Amino acid sequence: MNERDDVREMPVILGVRPSDGREGAAVYGTSPRIGERAPRSLRSAGLLAALVLAACGTPAPLDPGVRVEFVEPHMGTEFRIVMWAPDAERAGLAARAAFARIAALDATLSDWQPASEASRLCRAPRATPIAVSEDLFAVLSRSLELAALTDGAFDPTVGPCVVLWRRAVRERELPTPARLARARDSVGTRLVELDRERRTVTLHADGMRLDFGAIGEGHAADAALRVLAEHGIARALVDAGGDVAVGDAPPGEDGWLVALQHAAADESAPQAIRVARCGVCTSGDLFRFVEIEGRRFSHVIDPRTGLGVTTRGAATVVASDAATADALATAACVLEPTAALAAVARIEGASVYLTRQLDERAIEAVSPTFPERRTRPERAPSALRFGAWKAAFASWYRVASDARGSSRPVASHSLRP
Repeated sequence: MNERDDVREMPVILGVRPSDGREGAAVYGTSPRIGERAPRSLRSAGLLAALVLAACGTPAPLDPGVRVEFVEPHMGTEFRIVMWAPDAERAGLAARAAFARIAALDATLSDWQPASEASRLCRAPRATPIAVSEDLFAVLSRSLELAALTDGAFDPTVGPCVVLWRRAVRERELPTPARLARARDSVGTRLVELDRERRTVTLHADGMRLDFGAIGEGHAADAALRVLAEHGIARALVDAGGDVAVGDAPPGEDGWLVALQHAAADESAPQAIRVARCGVCTSGDLFRFVEIEGRRFSHVIDPRTGLGVTTRGAATVVASDAATADALATAACVLEPTAALAAVARIEGASVYLTRQLDERAIEAVSPTFPERRTRPERAPSALRFGAWKAAFASWYRVASDARGSSRPVASHSLRP
């Protein structure tokens, strides 16, 4: 009997929790050594066993080439690394190196940490060239390129409006026109000057605040995937809270099966795409929005108005890397469908699937090169449909049943320092 004959294949969630409100893409894959998920009580028991083993410093035994996953919190979300590795030692070393790279980028790009390099740059004197690290220069440079290609729908200088909008969400009150005008005076890529030879950045307006929230996590996922490749791990996926970077396909598959979760999508026929060696990101207002003065606003801010987008919908972008997909998904939610398709078409290898909810009517727009959408082989539960994504995902633990009907944990580890 074939090794796979006694285990029923089924799509399983590999990760995606949109902590910042982006719907994310529910990611599925099929492992030849994994069977059905156990009942909730057994999943909880499996999670407890994994935590105990991690605390003792003794990982569960792994078979050569088995699927392994690691989870750590970074950048205000949950980073999940899934890989096929020959042994536990190599998997652990690769994961630690990847998480260290993510942490380093967080210390560079964060707009929440006062000590981050980006925060320090924003406090530096205006009209003064400031030398920056290779990481910050690379992300800012790519951000300005994508801002130009999206006609400003994605803008890394939107930080002042983001700060103002966070306050509006907390207080359930729109900013005054005067405050909004002051914030918008400090927004615009024209106010940023780069010197590539000297690797310096000059900010030209008071009150400027860089915000890499719509590209930083995707960039970190790409960087982590490269670190895994340097450690000889090619079959891997890095999920940065909804920004997904994928490497080579899982064993026996031609890609990772990524489920599309759109507010306006037809839930009677859930769809998915199969991808490898690319980035995938979904953005929209499915879960994170606010109603102020009788109007519904998305968490996605339109740099042109300084306010949250009011049109309901979502956009899934597939691009050569997760950073590009991250930024384009945000821009596609800001732009009208025709303009969004045109903007994405300017980037080689990128494509988008859009949905919009207009009154009672749902519309779709899709790039000609977007991967084939297919019906999911089985409608596996997606935590994206529930408000308590984090709680559901934290308690989820995969187990397999042996020939006697008992259950055992299967290669799922939480990495501990």
